[in-house]
Amino acid sequence: MILHSISSCVKNVEIHASIAPDHKSVFLNVEVKNEFMRGPGLWKFNNTLLEDKSYKDLIEFYYPQILTNYPKVVDKQLLWELIKMELHAITIKY
Repeated sequence: MILHSISSCVKNVEIHASIAPDHKSVFLNVEVKNEFMRGPGLWKFNNTLLEDKSYKDLIEFYYPQILTNYPKVVDKQLLWELIKMELHAITIKY
């Protein structure tokens, strides 16, 4: 009994004997394709954090460390994106 919508993803089905005499084990091998696309999502920065002293101290502490993580990045746009990515992760944890 497999849903029709996923039946094309099933590669193999096997039925084996089980420990219990009145039961069987079913092994189902499914290949999931990349058809299930997720949207880009949306994250908005809560700008009231800019008034939070401990948050600002946290960012001032991590910013120099973030820059040392990417010493060989010369493209300023790429560096900016990497900085935003790191600050995003720090902000979410905060």
